[in-house]
Amino acid sequence: MKNVIYLFFLLILIGSCAKEERKANTLLKEFDWSVHDSIFFEKKYIWSTPIAQIVNLPIKSRDSVHFTLDHQDDIKIYGSGEIIYGLKNSEKKYLYQGDNIQLKLTINNLNYSYTFPYKDSKKFVKDNIIFKYKNIRSKEYIAEIKIPWKNLNVDSLYNGFSFNANLIIGDNDNGFVQTKELAWICPKNKSIQESTEGQIILSDSHNTISPYQESYNAFFTKEPIKIDGMIDKVWSRYDYKQLNNLLYGYTKDIFDLSSFFKVCWDKNNLYFLTYVIDSKQKHITPEKLEHLQIFVDYGWIEDKNGNKVWEMNAKYSKHFGGALKNQFIDTVVQLNKGSYTLHYLSDESHAYSNWNDEPPSFPFYGIVLYEK
Repeated sequence: MKNVIYLFFLLILIGSCAKEERKANTLLKEFDWSVHDSIFFEKKYIWSTPIAQIVNLPIKSRDSVHFTLDHQDDIKIYGSGEIIYGLKNSEKKYLYQGDNIQLKLTINNLNYSYTFPYKDSKKFVKDNIIFKYKNIRSKEYIAEIKIPWKNLNVDSLYNGFSFNANLIIGDNDNGFVQTKELAWICPKNKSIQESTEGQIILSDSHNTISPYQESYNAFFTKEPIKIDGMIDKVWSRYDYKQLNNLLYGYTKDIFDLSSFFKVCWDKNNLYFLTYVIDSKQKHITPEKLEHLQIFVDYGWIEDKNGNKVWEMNAKYSKHFGGALKNQFIDTVVQLNKGSYTLHYLSDESHAYSNWNDEPPSFPFYGIVLYEK
């Protein structure tokens, strides 16, 4: 009799699990694929059994699912969730970008692009290029850049030698995303959001001033330039050129963000000095980047030791229909043989069946993994 009772409950348990598995396997099959299959999901995964999934959690909840791989494998990941509301309109290329200085040069038909993130008072040196940034007064900053001519493949220098350049100041005001870029040169059609370049002309005279905003006469110096983030007597002889073109975003006034620059040269190096006024300074270090979380409803994967091996990243997401904060991840990650745990976290608002804005295009809110 006991064996019969045990068998009865075992059949109920198996039936319940089978029901849940059927529900999981048919989740994607219920969508109107005649409309949506080419937009988000690859059709071959509709009929596949997921390795693991967590979908449609209620608000303020968390769930975990364990799974094991018998061999190294490429895993297809579909995930959806909510990003911070204030960042829903932000361009992805500006996410996680702190305050920085960008220098673009075109010399002898070769393009050079350098990005210098502010690192407080630390000196940046790479490939003999030196960048030094210093706070000289409240909300006022000086940055100096030295680039050897040999890095720019320039062998011959002379009075009147010219090349194209642009200087761009990237400004982050909220610690998550750059909110504006201020440039020396900006295209007439700002919707392009790609900078053109001005002209820098090498001069051996100290009193030749270019009257044109699009050009700058860089003066020859016999005195050495010390890269220390200070305006020494050498720099004080030269004139500033203003960065007065807003390439992206919005500035309230000159104290919110404004900048000026100078250029000089000697037989070995090209030098830039940039003076910046910025009401807020935001540095995104690698340590800070590791803890920044733009997704507020999101999933991630941990190995058997609890180390995070992958997580949803808003920089690589796209709009999932409905409210702009609904974002979708479609990616592939390679995982080694072993045991893993899939996690998903939902905060106190905007969850499945509890939307506080337009829901996603699909009734899918969570994360699902497939063997690719």
